Amino acid sequence: MRRAVVIPLTIVVLGLGALLARAPAATAQNPSFATWRSLAESQPNSPVKSAAGDYVERRTMPNGATVVAVVKLPAGAGPTVTVNPPGAGVDATPVLAKALADAASAGASKITLQPGVYRFLPRASGGDGMLLVRNLSDFTIDGTGATLQFAGSGSGVAISNVQRLRLVGMTIDYDVPTSASGVVVETGGYKTIKLDPGMPQDTTIHQITVQSATDTRFFFGKAGLPVTIVDGVMSAGTKFDDLPTGARVVVKYDYYAGAAIMIKDPANTHTSNDIVIDRVTIRSATGVGIDAERMGRGLAIVNSTVQARPGGPPLSAEYDAVHLTSFAGDLIMRKNVIRDQGDDAINISSVIHKVSSPQIGAMTVNLTHRADVLAPGDSLAFFDSSGSYVFSAKAVSVSGGGDSASVQLDKALPQGDVAYARNLDLSGSRVVVRNNSIGPCGCHGILVQTPNAVVEQNSFQATQFSPVRVLTSLDPWLEGIGAFNVLLQDNKVNTSGGESSQSVPQAAISVYMQRGSVMTDVIPGADVSILRNTLEGVAQDCIYADGVQNLTVQGNTCQSQRGATIPYPGN
Repeated sequence: MRRAVVIPLTIVVLGLGALLARAPAATAQNPSFATWRSLAESQPNSPVKSAAGDYVERRTMPNGATVVAVVKLPAGAGPTVTVNPPGAGVDATPVLAKALADAASAGASKITLQPGVYRFLPRASGGDGMLLVRNLSDFTIDGTGATLQFAGSGSGVAISNVQRLRLVGMTIDYDVPTSASGVVVETGGYKTIKLDPGMPQDTTIHQITVQSATDTRFFFGKAGLPVTIVDGVMSAGTKFDDLPTGARVVVKYDYYAGAAIMIKDPANTHTSNDIVIDRVTIRSATGVGIDAERMGRGLAIVNSTVQARPGGPPLSAEYDAVHLTSFAGDLIMRKNVIRDQGDDAINISSVIHKVSSPQIGAMTVNLTHRADVLAPGDSLAFFDSSGSYVFSAKAVSVSGGGDSASVQLDKALPQGDVAYARNLDLSGSRVVVRNNSIGPCGCHGILVQTPNAVVEQNSFQATQFSPVRVLTSLDPWLEGIGAFNVLLQDNKVNTSGGESSQSVPQAAISVYMQRGSVMTDVIPGADVSILRNTLEGVAQDCIYADGVQNLTVQGNTCQSQRGATIPYPGN
């Protein structure tokens, strides 16, 4: 029987030694997993060569290989275009659009935004964002001292089809209601929310978070819940009856409305490479802070801050601070401050597609769930309904997009169960996240769902849920390659809470594979080292590693409220 390893120790240096004998059977007894392990870990080195000044990270990894992540800086040496703030009441959207067009026609390599406020009005046709940054190469936008203020919900800076782009120095903020804090009170026989002084007000809410040890959340979906606010008191009839009187709450006014910085190539392409976000501050966002929905490789987020505006709404980003949905690899994050967001601090993921009605021997397969990220030529790995590897094939053509696409393969579907597909060209391989400060926040700290990843020397402070999760989820999230060749070392946790869901491990650091409400019987990964981490004030178990092959856990210390036992679930 495959056994999980749970290490809920109280102030103890962990050295698993004999416990590793309880890991899964050797890969020689599981040829399917051995093949998948080789494929998942097969891209340790960046396909580009670094030059002087580029961002480069090298690490020797648990499987013995050296991972090299590279993000290149712009190489342009053309003239600079200077832009002045357009003045109060003037829409900055056409001003910046003209400046970008003028810079492109003049062969410029840089735009400098003079200090001041640049206010962007929503585009009449909606669209992808309020400041469109498209089709540029070797270009820098320097906004040191400038504030980009977006006066509508949705994406602010929208990046598409760029090569070697650098954003530096600007502050991003939203001039619309994003979130509000208050306290639950009884008013006229109903429960209501008395908003704190100065909080923004709106007519629809999408989520309420009760600020407590369990951080209970109430969701109202995309349509939201209509509310009435009179004299700072928010009411919705009987809809607030389940809220505890006297509790502090935070409400969200938006439902995943874009990102402050959105990277999103055209559907069924991933062409953008080497984007640097340096010394950028995000004070609020109606969705995610920084979101890579569709891109190629190369993203560096350095020296930047996602933090709520002092005296403003309680949340910085209403949802994740940083979310990578689909990217080819080479992520470097270092020396950032991330706090106050309404969901995960950092989610490094990749898409899992569902296979719809597969036909044995067919050369064409229908893939659902985020089919917009698929592109002709992509290498796909297919899995059965348990999550076990079946076979690989290339996408010869992709027809359709959105949530469903017909994909012609270079191989026929084999006999048997084929239920899921992962994109090896968008595996998100080569990740280094180091020296970041994360929290306080009602959040998970970091979710690592991509291979060849390093998480080191980060500080996690007062995260509501677990600080570090290394995982893949077949259901419900349809995310992740799995825990392959991951190094977690020298991180510090100062206070973390428990999980609101009982279907995931209750541990400060966890490594697992999820399918619905259970951990799967399939090996979730291999080559994971958890070294010298300091965990203090942990409300969960310390470390949970679910059946990982070649697992090393050494030199960690942990102060946990759960006691010093080593249970083995499933016995």
